[in-house]
Amino acid sequence: MKKLTLVLSLALVLFTLTACGEEAYNFTSKAFSRPVYEEYMDITTRQSSFISNVEENIIEGSMPTADRNVFTSGLETYKSVSDDILLIMPIFDLGQSGAETNGVYDTSHFYNTTYKNISVFQVERLATSLLDEQNTYNYRMDWSAGGIVIDYTLTITFNESLNANEYNIALNFQDSNTAVNSFEKNYLVRYEQGSSYFYFQIKNTPTSLNGVEVEYYALSDGYYIARIRECEYVNSVPNYTYTDIMFNNFNGRLKVASNGTQNPTSIKDLSTISYTSFACISDADRGSTLNKYAFNIQDGTIEVDKVTRGN
Repeated sequence: MKKLTLVLSLALVLFTLTACGEEAYNFTSKAFSRPVYEEYMDITTRQSSFISNVEENIIEGSMPTADRNVFTSGLETYKSVSDDILLIMPIFDLGQSGAETNGVYDTSHFYNTTYKNISVFQVERLATSLLDEQNTYNYRMDWSAGGIVIDYTLTITFNESLNANEYNIALNFQDSNTAVNSFEKNYLVRYEQGSSYFYFQIKNTPTSLNGVEVEYYALSDGYYIARIRECEYVNSVPNYTYTDIMFNNFNGRLKVASNGTQNPTSIKDLSTISYTSFACISDADRGSTLNKYAFNIQDGTIEVDKVTRGN
């Protein structure tokens, strides 16, 4: 009798996860089998397919204007952060390999038109390293014909508490065509090959309190998940928002949420999240006084779940 009850329980769980045409997704990570740069480019390839499919086939006419604006804003946040990360992936790759020069970098997955127009994106290590420090190197991408120069400083440090290297990258982007496109950013990058985990911290200055944190996992069933946590201080008080995304080439989920002064949790511990909770409106969300939207994209359709009692 106990065995029959267990079987029925498992069947009910499976039915719950596969109802309405949805699959039973596997929230376990996979180990990277290729160089880390190739693995990340696979992420960008799949996310580009997902976003293109959503923008071309789903968004228009599928939702009320207010909901569509939130969904589009969430995608724009994700696209902007993706561009920020892609700008430094050649440097991260060189930091892994120790090579002096990377090959011609693929710009097809950038969303920013300025970046997509860089026809030759090749980074080279400069002759001297900063202050002659052993683990600090200077690199440059110079597209002379286009008037764009990107200077990078990479410092590799060992974090004893994590038992892993950290990659600190300072980026200075200069576009002689327009000063509006010139900017500086600072990055902290970590990754774990065995669990396919990426972590990026992005700030305008190293000491800035405002910033963005991004986490990625490659899941064992071909899906990817990411959480973007944004922090902005207003009158010395932190304000947090977050964007969750789950995708393969076509199906996925997107959640856009205000979180007030509460810092959203990390997804570093995969055991704390699952398909039934990630990028969804939770019971706790329903009691919230802040805006939270969750969008489920399946087989060319989109469903919206939301809490809109806040500002």
